[in-house]
Amino acid sequence: MTVLRRLIVAFAFLLMPGLALAAEPLTPKQVEGFIAVAPELEKLGTEHADEFDGESFQSLDAKTIVEALEAAGIAKDYEALVKKHGFTSSFEAADVMRRVMTAYMVSAGDGDPRVQLDEARAQVKSDDSLDEETRAGILKDIDATERAFADVDADKPVITPYIEQLREIFGGLVSGGE
Repeated sequence: MTVLRRLIVAFAFLLMPGLALAAEPLTPKQVEGFIAVAPELEKLGTEHADEFDGESFQSLDAKTIVEALEAAGIAKDYEALVKKHGFTSSFEAADVMRRVMTAYMVSAGDGDPRVQLDEARAQVKSDDSLDEETRAGILKDIDATERAFADVDADKPVITPYIEQLREIFGGLVSGGE
């Protein structure tokens, strides 16, 4: 995963549980802001690549991600970049990144990930080898992931005109990418 993709995933999921509630659809201005900031995030990430703990950026835990950004010395730089491209805050940018990414995944991938989540949920519920605590934890994670897709139906038409630009940014993130 490139530095940009790690940054996008990290920032996008930074506040995922709190931001995944149904909201107004993305606007073209927000998508264009994301597309404009992506190369600068790539540059920022590349400049600090040696300072990143790859495991921290795979985490969905906001505290772990924030600590990694602060340790890399880029939390304030990130905020300045996203504001330069029209976002009001790091939080808005994180939400837009998450929503653009999920809408892209559904648009460019092989089918709707929500179907796969339903299948995973059914498998977990029927797996007798799981104890109740483990089962509950996995189901909670599946539910949180599903909430991340809450806005995708409204956002897909907004990202459609930008799909080729997004494919360049996300590359092989999903099988529909390059």
